[in-house]
Order: sequence, then C-alpha cells, then structure tokens
Amino acid sequence: MLADKELNALENSVFSFEKLDKQKGLNNKQTKRYLADLIRLSELYIKQNRTLDALERLNTCIRRYEQSLEELRFPASADFGKAYALLGDIYYYKPENFESALSLYAKAESNGYVTPEMDYHRGYIYYRKETLDDYRLALSYFYRASLNVKPTPYLLMALGNTLYKRGDYFASQSYYKALVDRLQTELDLIPNPSPQQRPSHEEIVRLLVAARNNLGAAYLRVANLMGDSSKRAEAMAQFTESARIFDSLTRDQKTMIRSDAKNYGFLNLDFVLHPKRDIDIILDTVIKADMHFPQ
Repeated sequence: MLADKELNALENSVFSFEKLDKQKGLNNKQTKRYLADLIRLSELYIKQNRTLDALERLNTCIRRYEQSLEELRFPASADFGKAYALLGDIYYYKPENFESALSLYAKAESNGYVTPEMDYHRGYIYYRKETLDDYRLALSYFYRASLNVKPTPYLLMALGNTLYKRGDYFASQSYYKALVDRLQTELDLIPNPSPQQRPSHEEIVRLLVAARNNLGAAYLRVANLMGDSSKRAEAMAQFTESARIFDSLTRDQKTMIRSDAKNYGFLNLDFVLHPKRDIDIILDTVIKADMHFPQ
C-alpha cells in the first residue's frame, strides 16, 4: 500500500517536472530533483516487473543527466550514476545482454557509483567467459565485493571457484573451507532440516554438497602438488561426505530410488580410488547470478 502511494506520488512529480520543463525549463535544483525521482520511480517499476517502464524512465534520466553534465550545470554524482547501474541490472537479469551490462556498470563507476552487488555481477559476467584473463578480472571484482560486505555463501563459492580455475588451489581451499564451515553451522542450527520440503533448507544443503566436493578437489590438487598424503585423506573425506549428503537429498524417500543426477562427490572419490586415463576431478563450476543467500 505504501509502495503504491509512493509510486503514484513519484509519477505525479515526474509528470509535473516534465510539464514545467516544456513550459519554461528546469533550473539546476529542479533538474536534480527530477533525476532523483526518475531513478526512484524506476526502482519501483523494477520491483513490480514493469521492465519496459523502467527502461523508458532510466533512459530518459541518463539522457538528461548527460546533457546536464555537458552543459556544466552540476558535476558528476554517484546519486545519478545509479541510473546506469539500474539499467545495467535490467540487461544483466532479463535479456542477459552481458556486454551492455558491463558498459553501463563501467559508466556507473566512472560517476562514482559502486556497490558490492554490482561488483558481483561484473565478476559473474567475466567468470562466465571462461578464459584465464577473464578469471583474473572476475576475481578482482569478487574480491572487491568481499571487502565492502560480509561475504555471502554465494560470494565465497564464486571466490573459491575463480581461484581454483586460475590454478590457485591453496587460496581456493581456504574459501571452500570457510564456506563449508558456515553452511554446516547454519544447517546444524536448524531444529528439523527439511530440504525436500523447504526450498531454503534445500538451497543450504545443495550448496553444502557442492562446497564439500570442491573443497575435496582443492585438497587433492594441493596433495598432488606437495605430495601430502594427509591432504589426500582430507580430500577423500570431503568427497565421501558430499556424496553422502547428495544421496540423502536426492533419494526418493518413499521408494528409496536414487536420482539420475550426477553425484560429483561419488565420482571424484571413485577417481581417487581408481585413477583412469582421460578422466579428471570434477569441480562444481556453477555459481549464482546473484550473491544474496538464500534465494
């Protein structure tokens, strides 16, 4: 109800500013208020899935803002740089136009607007490109996001996976270990976990399965590099636990029939016990498009 009132008030305000602008123009103070109202109105449109309305308002805002900068009416501001980030998010989430999103995020930052969420999105885009140089860029954005907010489980997984992909197994195991400890603690604090009935519980368990598997992979890489048998044993323990949790989560509780989905922990444990040619350790490479947890 309050959101509807705010939306109506903003629409009326924007309409009034645009009418005044046609009649005699807006002074600097009025222009700033007009831009701020366009940005806030766009945010509300996005929350209501009115993407086309948000696109129209944000493009109007950016055009007027850039015009004001060219006319030296006021300096660049993070408050208005937010418009680029919001438009970037629309391209990021909806049509998945990553190149346009990257360009808009860069403009937002050049105007002083940077958030951990925006850095995560940029990291995610580069991570998806799957080249060593892109992994380097992805890591820089994920790391910067982690400096300005308490890392969420999704951000920890993104950092661990990116480091692993770059061959930095020593660092990746630290992030995976932190993730496993955090998820296990969170799961232990739930009185009666019901992952097959409650989506939030299922998300914790599924991420724990992936985290333990990936931690095992990092341990095994380190063991091979150092010739450390204790790390190899830790890797096997993580694969075993990942496989056990996966089986418990995916097995039909009535028929007890196992799922056809690939159990990475089991496959990796089998690889350690029975090494074969042309087969390597399987890393769960999937990371979430948004860092907020649980979704």
